[in-house]
Amino acid sequence: MKMEFLVLFIVVYGILMSLFGILVGYFVSRVRFFRDLSDIVKRERKMALSFSRSVIKGRVSEQIFPLTPFFSYKLSDARFLGSPVDYIVFDGYSDISQNGSIKEIVFVEVKTGNSKLSQAELAVKEAVDNGRVRYDVIYIPFEHEKITSYQVTK
Repeated sequence: MKMEFLVLFIVVYGILMSLFGILVGYFVSRVRFFRDLSDIVKRERKMALSFSRSVIKGRVSEQIFPLTPFFSYKLSDARFLGSPVDYIVFDGYSDISQNGSIKEIVFVEVKTGNSKLSQAELAVKEAVDNGRVRYDVIYIPFEHEKITSYQVTK
């Protein structure tokens, strides 16, 4: 009887210790998880804020770049688009009454830091480099304030 009681005691004790170990492990892992989660959230927030600041700095830089001495065109010749290119410069436009023509039309993209051209910006650059650019005039005839048709001349 003593031996059976001892075996039963050891089995029950083993089961209880196993359950205790599982519960302690569960609670320790939850504490670590939420502590690590808190650290991860803080780190991600810092990264997002830093990225947001970089984007804002880049956008502001795009806007004020023509006011710097690094911009080699007349400010009055530049038109800000923002997307997919930052500026289109009609070089000589401000002097057209004197010269009678525009020297060239330039697509300008302003980049700061280590930023690279986006896929859309690369596509625009490629189209310009390959001469896939044209000038369209669209005439819209109005009849009683309703658009009836349009015509594109090339």
